[in-house]
Amino acid sequence: MKDRLPPNRFRMLDTMEDIRQNCSGRLYANLFTVKEFSKTFDIGINTVYKLCRLEDFPVIQIGGKKYIVANDFNEWIMRNTGKVITL
Repeated sequence: MKDRLPPNRFRMLDTMEDIRQNCSGRLYANLFTVKEFSKTFDIGINTVYKLCRLEDFPVIQIGGKKYIVANDFNEWIMRNTGKVITL
């Protein structure tokens, strides 16, 4: 059966296992809650909520909770480097 799966399938499974191990206790591996984001980046929680209201900030709301998309946040930082963000 293993011979029937393409080789990249095994790499994908290894990657998913790495995500599970490195992000234990997190609801979604690529998402930060506002509280996690605030602690990780040492930004006040009220400031994070203000950032979440910006039009191009990478936030998603699932139910009543807001999550910051980690990969998109890195891209957002690169796009806004050198700019002054007014909240």
